[in-house]
Amino acid sequence: MSEGGVRAGKNIMTIYTFCEQLEHHPNDIHLIAGYSIGNAGALIYKSDDLGIERYFKGRIRVGKYEDKPCYYVYTATGEKVILKAGGSNKKGQDAIAGYTFGMAYITEANRCDLDFVQEVFKRTISSQDRKVFHDLNPKSDQHPYYTDILNYHEEQQAKDPNYGFNYGHFTMADNLSITDEQIIKVLQSFEKGTLIYDRDILGLRRQAEGLVYSHFNYDLHTVEPEDRPYQEFWVSNDYGVQHPCVFLLFGRVGNTWYVVDEYYHNGEKDGQKTVEDNYKALTNLIGKRRIDTYVRDNAPIASSFNVHLKRVSNLYTRKAKDAVMAGIEDVTMALTTGKLKINRNCKKLIQETSLYMWDSDSDKDEPLKINDDAWSAVRYFVHTNGFAKADWK
Repeated sequence: MSEGGVRAGKNIMTIYTFCEQLEHHPNDIHLIAGYSIGNAGALIYKSDDLGIERYFKGRIRVGKYEDKPCYYVYTATGEKVILKAGGSNKKGQDAIAGYTFGMAYITEANRCDLDFVQEVFKRTISSQDRKVFHDLNPKSDQHPYYTDILNYHEEQQAKDPNYGFNYGHFTMADNLSITDEQIIKVLQSFEKGTLIYDRDILGLRRQAEGLVYSHFNYDLHTVEPEDRPYQEFWVSNDYGVQHPCVFLLFGRVGNTWYVVDEYYHNGEKDGQKTVEDNYKALTNLIGKRRIDTYVRDNAPIASSFNVHLKRVSNLYTRKAKDAVMAGIEDVTMALTTGKLKINRNCKKLIQETSLYMWDSDSDKDEPLKINDDAWSAVRYFVHTNGFAKADWK
């Protein structure tokens, strides 16, 4: 098992170990898996052109095995089959039931359904040379993957040195394909002491707790509103009827995006507004500006507003990317690198900064679903736009 920070080289090491073992493995059928089938293909088969596809270049082809997606690989000991599976739910478990795998490799194993992970163990029991590989990015040490799976194997290894459990911890410094200069540049983009830094850089297991944006600094991250020469404008929306309805106006100058202005209405406290009322508020926020993109909230509660917007406006809209942790990481990166600034007239957004908290009672990484409306709109914009990590990647 390999665990550690981002760009630590852990999956590349695991891929090459898997491939080397496959060359001479006595079994013919093997498995690669991830949270989804696409995830397995991207992170194990492709892996930035360093995956299985490259190792077996000229000896591998895409195909089907009993109507299931697979790769056929010609090895030193003959042709082998590598099935692909997604482990996010019971369907993935059902898809591999009945098979015997010589080896199995699950990427991001702690994102997968625990029953799927356990089923993979069962499918390799009768292997002639049993090997199961996991790679993962760290989460809270109380995550079920650790408490229900990993801890057991660590205990067995402690009792019996020949049990066969191997663990490797990796940081970015272990990736020999990254220069010292590149590592230094990346480190400068992260705020030390934050959840993101501890996990992504140091590869440590940390419980998400306290403020989501604990590194937020009013003097550093906010600016006085000015009439800047904005080159483009976007609007992002977190829609609510009884809960707050938020529209945020973003403007870009060079490589920096500014939260220019906000509309925030709490229906529970100040009375509910109609779709038409909220649309009027949106047009007032936009004024005479040309909006390049409107990032729409696609929660069910926003459906009637989205229909109205499509009918009465000519705004170009994009569906908000709503991956919570990935979005929070992008916002953190944007603030830390100075690519995102907030005008001080956006008082509700700034106020939420001191109220937006992690759910410390959850074994998953998720914020509390209160006092999160304005920052959800920020997250939708930053994650959908994709500007935060462009230089880093």
